[in-house]
Amino acid sequence: MMSNSTDISRLRHALEDAYPLGEIAAIESIPTDEEEYLKDAGVTLGAEVAELRSAFRVTSSSGSYFLKRVSSWVSDEQLRRVEAFLGWSQERELLISPKLITPRAGGGHISIENARYQLFEFVKQEKRQNWMNSQVSHSDCRVAGELLTRLHSAFNDYQSFSKEIGAQCSWTSGVLSETARRWDNLVSLSEEQNTDLPKVFSKLVRDKILLTERLSKALNTASEGEMVFEGKPVDTLVHGDFHPGNVLIVSGAGRDNIANVIDFDHMHLASPVFDFGYGLVMFGQRKSDRRETIIDWDLARYFIRGVLTPPGYARPSISDLLPAHMTIACFLIIDWAADRFLNGPKPFAELYLGIVADMLHLLMSENFEKSADIYYEELKEFVG
Repeated sequence: MMSNSTDISRLRHALEDAYPLGEIAAIESIPTDEEEYLKDAGVTLGAEVAELRSAFRVTSSSGSYFLKRVSSWVSDEQLRRVEAFLGWSQERELLISPKLITPRAGGGHISIENARYQLFEFVKQEKRQNWMNSQVSHSDCRVAGELLTRLHSAFNDYQSFSKEIGAQCSWTSGVLSETARRWDNLVSLSEEQNTDLPKVFSKLVRDKILLTERLSKALNTASEGEMVFEGKPVDTLVHGDFHPGNVLIVSGAGRDNIANVIDFDHMHLASPVFDFGYGLVMFGQRKSDRRETIIDWDLARYFIRGVLTPPGYARPSISDLLPAHMTIACFLIIDWAADRFLNGPKPFAELYLGIVADMLHLLMSENFEKSADIYYEELKEFVG
């Protein structure tokens, strides 16, 4: 895998050989969200954190580009599926994501030193959001909600298109069914290593019965409340990681904000409410005056309002599913952050630990039923 210590000239030559970019003037690595968050918090980091960067800004005679190293856990099959969808959406000029640049040899990515890379047109933002310390506005939330509905509309059209041409698209599914198993594994690990882990894991064990019951109830509600057609659950493609850092909001002179979404590594089949509930947690959370993570329900309202603006989610039944999917989102984030704390980069360990604590606080202190009330209020306003 190419690291940032690798001679940049080799990366430059590989890109110039693979793409019609012209002469490359500069390649700059982009700090990770973790690195930016800690620097903003005044934490001094060692030079080794640069080795953890996996994205680059490429400037050439033909323009500016964003180079992304594909996560190692993404299979080649999943990567090809995602790139086929991006190519399809670009052909139809749906404007939901930055343009994926096609290599001269075809396909949607290249391999350099056993790592896979995708190249996109660079989208300049007025501000880059970091989901770990997001400063989203009401307008940002509304634009993101509108983008989510446009994205799901594209997903639905793509699935119909795939069926029409007989394409075999074996998308992954079962994320929700895996959530309970992952939670059980985390609780078991926390119990086994209780004396060796930080206090937040002790809190997780202490409240395990209440938390497990809450997750079970949320999963049952999500499963029983799935939208059905002719007796069968209706699943669609979902983004899987819809948060402020993956939504590029660009303001243009004389027009409203526009937005693109990036990072489709987590695309899978699920209820469309999966992205809706996950997005509410990610766009709605902020720090209170006491530095505790809370849901800003005013921000959540604007996100819901945005989702309702393009027709597509004006269904009263969704209001009952939102609290369940917000709950599930918190458990998914806990699982991710705990795994990163235990197995991820050591310079960021305390940050991941804080995310586990934040999500546990949300689960124990927030009433996610408010999302159902707000959705119903906005729905009544929307339909008149």
